[in-house]
Amino acid sequence: MPISPIMPPRFQIFPAIGIARVGDSRAFTYVASDAPDIDYVPEGGYRGGPEPTERLLKRMGCRFRIYEFNANIAVREVTDAVADIEWRIRLVNKKASGDADWGYGTETGALNPQPPGWTQSADAWRDALTIDSGIETMTGVGQPGVELGGEIMAGTSEAQYVKLGDIETDNEGRLVVYGGHGEAGSWRTPAPDPDRVRNRGWFDDTSDGIVAATVTIDGEDVEATEARIVVGPPDYAHPCLAPVTLFDLAFDRVGGFPDSSLTPSFTDDIHPLLHRSAFLEWTLFAIEGGRFGRTPKHGHGFTGNHDMHPDGGFLDRDLFRTLQADVPTDPDYAEGSGRRIWYLEKLKVPDDPNLQVEVKGVNNNMPAINGLTFTMAQYRVFEKFAADDFDSDWPPGRAPSDLDQPAFADIPLSDQPEALNRAAMDWAVGGPFLPGVEVGAIVGDEQTYDPLNLANPSIDIRVADPSLVKAGDLTKSLAVPWQVGMNQHNYRMPNADSADNLWPSARPVLVPAKRSGASDDMRWTRPFSNRGSSDIFESQKMRTNLQMIENWSKLGFIAPATFYIEVARTLQEDPNWPI
Repeated sequence: MPISPIMPPRFQIFPAIGIARVGDSRAFTYVASDAPDIDYVPEGGYRGGPEPTERLLKRMGCRFRIYEFNANIAVREVTDAVADIEWRIRLVNKKASGDADWGYGTETGALNPQPPGWTQSADAWRDALTIDSGIETMTGVGQPGVELGGEIMAGTSEAQYVKLGDIETDNEGRLVVYGGHGEAGSWRTPAPDPDRVRNRGWFDDTSDGIVAATVTIDGEDVEATEARIVVGPPDYAHPCLAPVTLFDLAFDRVGGFPDSSLTPSFTDDIHPLLHRSAFLEWTLFAIEGGRFGRTPKHGHGFTGNHDMHPDGGFLDRDLFRTLQADVPTDPDYAEGSGRRIWYLEKLKVPDDPNLQVEVKGVNNNMPAINGLTFTMAQYRVFEKFAADDFDSDWPPGRAPSDLDQPAFADIPLSDQPEALNRAAMDWAVGGPFLPGVEVGAIVGDEQTYDPLNLANPSIDIRVADPSLVKAGDLTKSLAVPWQVGMNQHNYRMPNADSADNLWPSARPVLVPAKRSGASDDMRWTRPFSNRGSSDIFESQKMRTNLQMIENWSKLGFIAPATFYIEVARTLQEDPNWPI
């Protein structure tokens, strides 16, 4: 009998795309949850410092782990206890060297063209506009922070150094990557007015890059499959996931279509999509004056909603019970079946361009956010749901708003890689990319990914080889500086209802806050809100982008309390709104 060849060990880094976030504190940081958890709040809160009014925003780090695989199954985590690990990381910001266009197709050419008198090559000019940390290495356990940064020349006589982040290792030898400090600046004097989403003459300290590692085990060096790191803006609305997240998009693009023979789980596959849409209400807590009531237009929350089924919201307890009825003998079957069909018919079909239109009041118009649809994988779940072909496995007694979110230590080892991917990528927005929040439109291109042909697409998410998708490419098309994109939250198309083009999961509009001891909806951007605008959504922006650049770190976060409420705000309140 022939002897089977001994397969070399295979190692992969997770999360496949990690997310770190900026903060203006130099001394205080926290590490993101390794497990998906919408109620996660950093220990001690989002801020650190001696006095409440002086507390600065903590920077969020992303922890990377290495797993050994055997026949597509994770068999162990590889730490310093079982191997020597050399980590390598590089962060790059290419925003200033990119194109002027940011999604609408109205801008052409380079954002920052070569200045008159530039005598070097075009490549040299792009390099001068690129902030590149170079490759930094780290080994061992408990290694203290090492700063990552680079210079931007931009044709000036003196380079400006920009810090992009820090790295360290924990007590098991895992790599932790922290973001920068949210700084933005200009190499021009005076700085041009940042009056658009991608601004000439400006730079910031967000970035993306590559995380690699060499594992030395049993005297042999093995390269782990590389991961990516993205440094993005703060997550101001952590409990509110976008209905289409970066994980959903990447999962779809690497071939994660549900097999036609599989039956979706109501608990694992259907409920999370309903829950996400419902929880958007905490970023648009109400329309001022009670125009739409407590549940906002895209909330689909706990009460009635004029966009979806007229009987009530997704998480209304009585309605929710009918949605789980999957057999004709159930008294709620007919009612629930009708609702499920209603939901499907309201969705745009992802692969049908004839339905990618902004239409109100007819079927096939949801979500109506600048052409964004659910992914095909998500749409097929709704098809099964409407056809009453799903597993009605909702645990008895669990409230409709509850999610099953075990601690990372309680997740089986074989499921930990997927959990790490979801814990990072589900909190990044998967569209619309005008220009995007954490990442740009490049993540919607199948060519951006390099499937590893594993059995589970949930872990088969890898950005293509660095020679094809380079460090800095994932964030290159985003707003510059990033604070401007956070202010320009309302991605409107001509003649479209602005409410239909709002995606508030990363940027609150109206928030549940405290006023005179009572809960009320208030402008997230108060007191600098653009109240003069007649458009209800435009009025929630800061009057100028410079105000957002100056005050981004003082804004509040949505976090759990008795219910969800704005916390950790240090921006001075409007004196006309006493608290």
